[in-house]
Amino acid sequence: MKLDRVMWGVVLLFVGGVLLLENFNIIEFYWGSVWRFWPIFLIIAGVNILFSRSKSQVGGYISIGVLVVMLVFLFVRGTQVPASSKEKNFSMEFDNDDDTDSAKVQSFDLPFDDAAGKKTVLNISGGGTSYNLEGETDSLFTANVENRGGAFSLMNNLQDSMRTVTFKMSNKKNWNMGEGGNDVDIRLNTKPIWEMHFNMGAGELNCDLS
Repeated sequence: MKLDRVMWGVVLLFVGGVLLLENFNIIEFYWGSVWRFWPIFLIIAGVNILFSRSKSQVGGYISIGVLVVMLVFLFVRGTQVPASSKEKNFSMEFDNDDDTDSAKVQSFDLPFDDAAGKKTVLNISGGGTSYNLEGETDSLFTANVENRGGAFSLMNNLQDSMRTVTFKMSNKKNWNMGEGGNDVDIRLNTKPIWEMHFNMGAGELNCDLS
């Protein structure tokens, strides 16, 4: 089998695997974080050219090894949240709640920025959590989380006339079933037209409020 076909196969498996993990909400991959490392593909192409002419198996193994190392590096960089994304997409505050055992409070506040008349899609996901949608807010979206396991994140994406707000549990490393689930109180601004999608692990609820 030709070396270039093997290397392209590895690249396609990598891209397909990342997309599949994203679709199942297992990872959050930031493609914008890896675009600036595009010269890596020039290095991979150069290594492929050098060793493809020599029919040595050792050269082939070196080429594939370099490719795997580069893809692992891109995967690690792509799963790290960019600092600019943290500042632009949401604001987050952490406070310790001494009245609740092992519980922390996360507060999210997404400002209302002329969203009236725009369709706003709200995606909420995270298992072991009780969501309570109540009241109104002058902001576009606010959430207070009594957190006993995992960590929540809030992202805001505005494209054309549609805004997408994603509120999800992104880290389950510290989950402890003995401490109970998370409690989330959510408030929405009533001016936009909301379309809401809930994915709570055991069950899924899609609700369109227009």
